[in-house]
Amino acid sequence: MKKDCRFRMSAALWPTLWGAHDPPAITLFERAGFDVQRDRHGPSASSFETQQQLLSEGTIDCILAPGEMLRQDLASGVSSAAVLPRLSARLGLLAPLGKLHSTPDNPTGLTPGATVTVPSLGQQCQLLALRPDLNVVKMPRDGDPRPALRNRTLDAALIPAKSIDSSRLEYFELIELGEEIMLPPPGAGTMVLVVRSGDPLGESLASLDDPKTRRCLSAELSLANALGRPAGLADLATQEIDGSIRLQATLAGDAPDPRSALARVGAVASTPETAAKLCRFALEECLREKRGMTRRG
Repeated sequence: MKKDCRFRMSAALWPTLWGAHDPPAITLFERAGFDVQRDRHGPSASSFETQQQLLSEGTIDCILAPGEMLRQDLASGVSSAAVLPRLSARLGLLAPLGKLHSTPDNPTGLTPGATVTVPSLGQQCQLLALRPDLNVVKMPRDGDPRPALRNRTLDAALIPAKSIDSSRLEYFELIELGEEIMLPPPGAGTMVLVVRSGDPLGESLASLDDPKTRRCLSAELSLANALGRPAGLADLATQEIDGSIRLQATLAGDAPDPRSALARVGAVASTPETAAKLCRFALEECLREKRGMTRRG
């Protein structure tokens, strides 16, 4: 059984791991007895599509990628060997020390009129629905808001709460936001291992697969695909409880004002596919009602 692995991390994953020397997946590899050889070109050297080509050619043996990458069809000759146990999917607000003052009435800790950057339109809509007084702007192009936070052109940034090592916060503070406040994007906190189809390595890595996380990820990606909306409009949270899938979702409406048609629903079902269908139906009904109310108003 193959125990050495030429490994490359998907470029799409790297911006969500600031300050982390190794993602948790590497620890899982090593505990399972694999000799992990970091790819010499670095984790962000190529796109997921290019990495799949390198995988097919035998240049590398495995790709670690965000779970959301399974929303698209994998290239011919490659397959997902394992969905790793989910990290926390929670979002958090990153700000300079002393900027956030969280209270029960103000869980975000943000002062009125604060300037906050967010990664997606869906998260912008959620945040403005909660705090319409905020000034919400786009995330910096490189995905790292810390320079703008340091020079005080930003008051806070909405990021995956586990994307930065707590020991490396330095001059920053982080407030985690529970799912009752903010839902994360589809696949948040999930990572998948992609290998060549038929490679014995895939059988070895299958021991790292977490069935609960795989089922939850399947529900989230099924709903995201079924909605047929541009990426960034839907945000989801999933749990498996006693064998059932509990799926919560928000969906931002289209222009001119997505905030006026922000729907949030939940569904419980025995399979990921059924949970996704129930949520899709409920979201679309909710949006229709909200649009009708907006027109009547």
